[in-house]
Amino acid sequence: MGESKPTYVRFVQLQSVGILIQTDAVTLWIGVNVMSSSIFPFIVINAISGVLTLILFLYAIFKKETFSFKPAFLSMIGMAVIYIFGHVFELASRSLEEAVFWVKFQYLGLAFVAPTSLIVVMHYAGLEKYLTRKHLFLIYTIPVIMLILCWTNEFHRLFYHSVHLHPHTSAHLIDFEVGPWYIVHGCFTFGSLFVGIIVLLWYFRQTKSVYWRQISILLLAFVLPVLASFLYLMGYSPYGMDPVPSVMCITSLLYFSAIVSTRFFKLAPVARNHIFESMLDGVLVLNRSLQIIDYNGSAKLVFNQLNPTSMGKPIEEIWAVELVQKISDINGKHEVEWASDNQKHYHVKMTPLMKRDQTMVVGYTIVFRDITNQKQIEERLKELAYMDGLTGIFNRTHFLEKSEEQFVQAIQSGEDLSLIIFDIDHFKKVNDTHGHMTGDLAICHVVEIGKSGLPTDSIFGRFGGEEFIVCLPGMNMSEAGKIAETIRLCFETRPMVTGTFSHTITASFGVAQLNPGVDTLTTLIQRADQALYHSKENGRNQVTTDWEQGRISRPG
Repeated sequence: MGESKPTYVRFVQLQSVGILIQTDAVTLWIGVNVMSSSIFPFIVINAISGVLTLILFLYAIFKKETFSFKPAFLSMIGMAVIYIFGHVFELASRSLEEAVFWVKFQYLGLAFVAPTSLIVVMHYAGLEKYLTRKHLFLIYTIPVIMLILCWTNEFHRLFYHSVHLHPHTSAHLIDFEVGPWYIVHGCFTFGSLFVGIIVLLWYFRQTKSVYWRQISILLLAFVLPVLASFLYLMGYSPYGMDPVPSVMCITSLLYFSAIVSTRFFKLAPVARNHIFESMLDGVLVLNRSLQIIDYNGSAKLVFNQLNPTSMGKPIEEIWAVELVQKISDINGKHEVEWASDNQKHYHVKMTPLMKRDQTMVVGYTIVFRDITNQKQIEERLKELAYMDGLTGIFNRTHFLEKSEEQFVQAIQSGEDLSLIIFDIDHFKKVNDTHGHMTGDLAICHVVEIGKSGLPTDSIFGRFGGEEFIVCLPGMNMSEAGKIAETIRLCFETRPMVTGTFSHTITASFGVAQLNPGVDTLTTLIQRADQALYHSKENGRNQVTTDWEQGRISRPG
């Protein structure tokens, strides 16, 4: 292969009779009647517009990056190229017949530019799910009919009633009287463009202005042809010429700007939204001043007050100031756990957003991961580790741990501490007579009554099968004995009722008080257990207290 030549475009006016347009890919000679030199500047402008649009088309083809609506985008630009160059050759025509041919040629692109532009916008805004085969067929039905009627107009005059040369210029410019289908064509074209503008405005609001520049460029590329077409239909264009091909010179530059400066091909907003909005984690994007500049749908589940008016507001307006300060003093990544007002638990991570050269922080992202289920599982595991599965009170191991803490504190502070141990009377008989399920109900019945008679700071645990133990910080033996007696009476007077079955449950109690300097927790439990044994030996359903140094008696 030979050395490639650089791309260049050259416009030369040769004695006011033509234009030579030459690139390494395209060479065009457009002849202009000397008598039509008054429209020569317009031909030049349209030719420039066509060349720019053609270069845009070729650039998009050979661009390595792909995106979901690339075929639609290429179709739109390709049809615009046909439309623009058809108009150029129409203006350069030397006869009415030649001009009419180039008008028909234009409609190979003109008929389809507006609906294809709408399809591009639908893809861009993430609405491609509405572009079903049925809908695409309906969208392109009218353009196909218009194209056929335009090319066969001589037989039915439905598109143009009449076609003749413009009477007020020496150039071969076409003037025509519109037919009914030309009106349909105009309404359909304007309607497609207006719908595209509405979709872009809607999407502009949905993206919360993150892609304001990109969307603004697309909006301008839609609005300019609409304004130009309106001026044309109102008769304000020079010599009655169609100004839209000339305006497309600007729209092509706008598309170039979108592609080059905003990475239009690399990441369209719809791709961003498909990722950002589908995240289960709530995400807030902040600027350097910790003002909200973006958020996703999951973030609204975290902060109900988030809405479009939140953009630009300090994050402190929706989140606790102390937590913001805790994680915003940042040199790396900071993480905290946070429980919201709605009983949700979140793992919160704040990460700085750096410039491309990594020299400066330009903003932050805060990610809120819902760990409520994880926390609930952790709590459940704690319950399984610390609590008795049947009754919901402390198991033996955790009771001993908690009581040891209170025991040490009582020794250090010189405060009283007492223990109560009680055992269900004749529990084996309950199991053997009524079954183990009834036995479990009896245990739960005892625990429910026991909890109702204990102070809030007591530690209540299941010590064995039908044996229970209570640690009472700050209480002497006399006070503990009275509590034990109250619970015993409740057992005696509140029978267990299950369906038609009623059974009175009784229990035997032993009480012991801490003897500082002598007792350990183990010896204190042993003395309470001896008091319990004494209650059982002396007829059950009673409370026995260990008054001091092993001397055992019943209270009162």
